[in-house]
Amino acid sequence: MPVVKVQPATLRKLNERRVLNCLRVNKTLSRADIQRELNTTMPTVSRIVDTLIAQGWVRETGYGDSAMGRPPVMLEINPTSPVAVGVEVGREAVRVVIVTLVAEVLHRTQWPVVAIDSAESLVTAVAEFIEACNVPLDHVLGVGIGAPGARDPHPELPKRLMDDETHHHWQRDRVEQLVMERLHLPAWIDNDANAAVLGELWFGSQCQQRNIVFVYADAGVGAGIAVDGTVYSGENNSAGEFAHTIVDMSSEEICECGRRGCLGSVAHTTAIRAAVSRVRPDEPVDLGVVVQRAKAGTEPEAAIISRALDFLAVGVINLIQVLDPGVVVLGGTTFLVDSFLVDEMILRLNGLMQPRHVAVIAPAFGHEAVAVGAATLVLRTVYDHTQVIDASP
Repeated sequence: MPVVKVQPATLRKLNERRVLNCLRVNKTLSRADIQRELNTTMPTVSRIVDTLIAQGWVRETGYGDSAMGRPPVMLEINPTSPVAVGVEVGREAVRVVIVTLVAEVLHRTQWPVVAIDSAESLVTAVAEFIEACNVPLDHVLGVGIGAPGARDPHPELPKRLMDDETHHHWQRDRVEQLVMERLHLPAWIDNDANAAVLGELWFGSQCQQRNIVFVYADAGVGAGIAVDGTVYSGENNSAGEFAHTIVDMSSEEICECGRRGCLGSVAHTTAIRAAVSRVRPDEPVDLGVVVQRAKAGTEPEAAIISRALDFLAVGVINLIQVLDPGVVVLGGTTFLVDSFLVDEMILRLNGLMQPRHVAVIAPAFGHEAVAVGAATLVLRTVYDHTQVIDASP
């Protein structure tokens, strides 16, 4: 096997990212702890740590416990170091967050999606928000964007940011170009569910897990899938698009795809509102009110919510059987409008997957899961040493 010569600058950047990632995973460590974790030499660790402290990426937090001798100086990621911007362009709202290197949200805002009618207005609004938060642009690492629709696997075709008419088929290339022109920052764009599972994988409450399914049920429904610590996109970048999996062959509901019994025909906020409107045509449909009526056993809301959860449960249990994840995260407005929905879903899943047990939880970042996940698209470049290796000549 030929020996590959690595340039000193590349090796230095590789080791810096390994140290930063070690601190991300373990929160607080001493230099000796890092040396043991990375199985490298103490002079190498000390040199890297000193550089990162000087650059403002790492800080000393005080002394740790010691059984004998001098207590160790403890280190952590500096919360005041560079930040990342995460944007969720949803079907109903646009959310923006500015986060630290450990995904703590410093600033947040949101707008109705009808107020953002073009790629230009999106980038302008994000730029104005960053300025309003008094965050210097040279302190921002980049902008991540999570949106409905899969990334187009064919570069010769138009790259669509969205997959529905609500968002005017904005082109990804155009958004990335505008971020660079307007903000002089790099941009990363991915599917909303993929962004959400990435944020959970890197910074969530179960981030020690490497196999995670994030079920994102909002105005649409999909799933982000992490396998062995990596987001799985599939051959055509459409893994997790399970809204059109058939879960009830006898269903009377006809999906937008023309088939009967698709999970997405009843199991997201748009479908739930439509079902209630057919029965209560003269009343405005508020999802929170629908769920409250369902909790009280009021019809037709109770039956509509129960059916939506039944469809979702069958779809999710199929994902569990096929993928064998360690954690399933239930996110999106369909679940987060009321904890009752998560509790009911957990009951259904526990009944279906016995004797197998999989942890089923709410997302660590709640309604901001996609926005924080989008910011994680940026933060990943800070910690992922494989990107340095892949970029090396």
